[in-house]
Amino acid sequence: MRLLSKEKEDTGGISASSTRLWQLMVLVLVMITIGVVGLTVQKYIQTRRNISAAVIRQLTVTAENRLTAFVQPVMTNVAIIERWAASGELPISDPAVLSPRLIPILEQVSQIHSVLIGSTNGPVYALLREPAGWRVFSGQSRGGAADLGKWQQLNKTGEVQKEWQARTIDGKATQTIFPPVDFKRMQDMYWTEPYELFPAGKIGLAAVDAIGPKDRQIVLALPVLMSDLRDVINSVRIGDSFRLFIYSENEVLIDFQRMDRRRFTAGSSAAAAGVTGGSQPLLIASALGQWQAGGQPKEPYAFNHQGRRWWGLLHDFTTNSNSDGIGILVTESDLITQQKSERYLFVPLAFAVFWAAFLIFLRLHRKASAISKPALHLNRLSEADLLELIAAGEHEKLEFKSTLRWNLKAARAGKEIELAVLKTVAAFLNSDGGILMIGVGDNGDILGIESDQFENEDGYLRHFSSLLNQHIGLEFSESVEFALHTINGKRVCVVNCHKSSQPVFLKHKKEESFYVRSGPSSRQLSLSQVLEYLKDRQASQRRST
Repeated sequence: MRLLSKEKEDTGGISASSTRLWQLMVLVLVMITIGVVGLTVQKYIQTRRNISAAVIRQLTVTAENRLTAFVQPVMTNVAIIERWAASGELPISDPAVLSPRLIPILEQVSQIHSVLIGSTNGPVYALLREPAGWRVFSGQSRGGAADLGKWQQLNKTGEVQKEWQARTIDGKATQTIFPPVDFKRMQDMYWTEPYELFPAGKIGLAAVDAIGPKDRQIVLALPVLMSDLRDVINSVRIGDSFRLFIYSENEVLIDFQRMDRRRFTAGSSAAAAGVTGGSQPLLIASALGQWQAGGQPKEPYAFNHQGRRWWGLLHDFTTNSNSDGIGILVTESDLITQQKSERYLFVPLAFAVFWAAFLIFLRLHRKASAISKPALHLNRLSEADLLELIAAGEHEKLEFKSTLRWNLKAARAGKEIELAVLKTVAAFLNSDGGILMIGVGDNGDILGIESDQFENEDGYLRHFSSLLNQHIGLEFSESVEFALHTINGKRVCVVNCHKSSQPVFLKHKKEESFYVRSGPSSRQLSLSQVLEYLKDRQASQRRST
């Protein structure tokens, strides 16, 4: 047909427009890609921050709970022994009375290594846990060191198995019994720094307090082993970078990584220089310094140290009124590994957004093709082209309608006429497209659009557009091109329908109907037929791609 040859000629005519459209779409795709990359990077950074803050916050809560479970029973028994002392039930010089009262404490609270009671210059008593029972020392101390006294070996039930006198303790004439006591802090119970325990030389720290009348105050100490405390810390440790310490008023009391008695403050020259002792960088000093510089935040905070990104959280203990607390430091990389399921969340997100952008690109391309090429063909159709189409008669891709809204037999406007026109449009969209001519009789007679009795052509076109939007949908407007042409001196509406990528339903009132082309007519499908039709259509589309 001549119209087909006309389409071939038009291909060259729209090449320049297509090139511009392709350039525009490529530019849009590039901009979307840049946006995707930017959003992905932003999401990645934000995700790492959120995960790091959440993990270190949970770590701190867990560490505090486990430390509290470890130390709280010790502190509780300090208070119990204090009450005994206040009521005169603590005879330091009589181990036969004192030991049976204290042994149940060590039996129930396994983390307590020993009980030490006495003064630095006066009577002393020590009950120590042994693998096969208990060992008791009672005697005198001089300057805090064990002097004259005796040892008793007790079995599990507290019965004396062995007893001996000694001026020296295990060959050490001046071994210190009590931990280094800060008498300025003796108004309240407090925890010491790590020190060498009496008498075996193990490392630990102790809960200490002053008991008895002020004029005869003595020291009470309940030591725990640092190895037991280390097990508690290791139960919450993550990664090789994990660092936990106890602080008091910005002063580090215990660094569980170093397990020694060195202490420093965030304001010290060593902390300011970032070194301690020698010239080694000091992580905790750096963390404390940046914590203070940030206004001592109660929430997790990030900082850089030696080229690595760290997160820290300093949290006051909730079990006492002192300003003591725990601090945790972990690198961001170790924190992120705790959330493996979310670590690469940004990767599928990036792919999803990128493919969405790609689909948008394809949609823009199809839209550009659908708008530019068909519109040009329709506008360039000559009267001869249209007469040639009419002469071929109605077929699968061509149908004639006498009017848009006027019922010629009833001599009135009828909704059924409008729906008949729209039924054909929907059928073309659901099939392979086609051309509808309004103002042409079934036999090909040119009737014109005057019978529809519109005031002017603009009113006619607006009414047709409104019908499409109301009964078919605005989203399919790009697939329907219509214009008025003159044939034999009469105006005819030519509607060019293109195959829709989505199923099209004709909506009227509360009903929706589905039509397809069947030869020169339109056929309505049942629900089951619609499903089968769409299934076959999708399969065909997959084969074509």
